Amino acid sequence: MKTNFERGQLNAQDDLNENFKEIEAALADDTFGISLSGGGLDKEAIMDGLTLRWGDIFSVDNERSRMNELFVISEDKKTLTILSDCLLRFDGRFRCQTTNGSFYAYLGMRVNGGGDVRVAGIAGNINWRNDISWHEIREFKANDKVTLVLGTNYKVTAGDAWGVDFVHISEVLKA
Repeated sequence: MKTNFERGQLNAQDDLNENFKEIEAALADDTFGISLSGGGLDKEAIMDGLTLRWGDIFSVDNERSRMNELFVISEDKKTLTILSDCLLRFDGRFRCQTTNGSFYAYLGMRVNGGGDVRVAGIAGNINWRNDISWHEIREFKANDKVTLVLGTNYKVTAGDAWGVDFVHISEVLKA
C-alpha cells in the first residue's frame, strides 16, 4: 500500500512527464530562422545588374533551422535554391559606398531570372557609405532560384563596402 506522500510523488512525476511531452511538441513547431553574414563586396567591380552574394550561414534560431530543409546556398553564395513551397521573410542590411554625386543604388530580389522586386534603395546627392535596412516577405515554390541584383548608376572598377552585410531569413505563415 502506498502512502499519500508516495502517491503525491507519482502524480508529480506523471505531471512532469506530460510537461516534457508538451515542450517536445512545442519545439517540433519551432519557427525556422537562419542568419547569413559576409555577403559584401570589397575591391570588386560595381555596376548595374551585378548579382550580389547572400553570404555564409552565421547563426540559426533553433535545431529545426540547423537542419535547413527550406533552401541551399550555391557554392559562389549568389543563389538560394528553395527546397519546398514556403513563405519566407527577409530582414537585412544593404550597403553602398560612393563618391560625392547624384547617384542611385537599389537592391532587387529576382526569382528564376525575373520578377524583380526592389527591396531597398537610396537616391539623390549621396556620399560615402550608406546602410539601408530592408524587409521582404515572398512566397516561393520548390526549386525556385533566388538572387539579389544591384541596380545603380554608379560604376567603379574596385568598389568598397557594397552588397548585403547580413540577412535573417525566417519562415512565416500566410494569414
